[in-house]
Amino acid sequence: MRKIAAVILCGGESKRMQQDKSYLSFGATYLLEYQYQRLKEWGFFAEVFISSKKNQKGIWGDNIFIDNIHISSPLSGLKTILECSPYDEHFIITVDSPFVSAQSVHEIMCNEQAYDILAFCDSQHKHHLIGIYKKTALKGIVSMIQHKIYRLQEMHRFVNIKYFFCNKIEEFTNLNTLEDYILAQQRL
Repeated sequence: MRKIAAVILCGGESKRMQQDKSYLSFGATYLLEYQYQRLKEWGFFAEVFISSKKNQKGIWGDNIFIDNIHISSPLSGLKTILECSPYDEHFIITVDSPFVSAQSVHEIMCNEQAYDILAFCDSQHKHHLIGIYKKTALKGIVSMIQHKIYRLQEMHRFVNIKYFFCNKIEEFTNLNTLEDYILAQQRL
């Protein structure tokens, strides 16, 4: 199998949650550590990194991409990852998506389509921040930032993005609000 790194995006502002989601209690640990541990345990990835706007200390050691672009968009983190990573392919996932399964990730990793980005979708949404990003997406992401186009829904204009359908909608639940977080705690 090809070498793919995993990267957990945790540089968002968490405006709706009103606190840093990375450090919310989750199971016996906190959300960021929970995501990191399970990605490591799956054994699919050459390395697991985090991407953040600040230097967060944790079990990931030096496996961190620090985003220093000052825009309020995940594009800044994606740009930093693709510029700085030694890997050509990256499985990207947000810190607040703790229910994506190993089976679904394995299935998307086995897909052989030609793409710059292969993102999950379900019958309700396109999940631009859960999928595989190749370094070939960098040029388009840089162009989006230069043109101040920060909406992920516009990526198709700049990169070859394909969507991988997964009908397990509950896997893509993310924790945006306190209500989402409470429901997620009940699912553990």
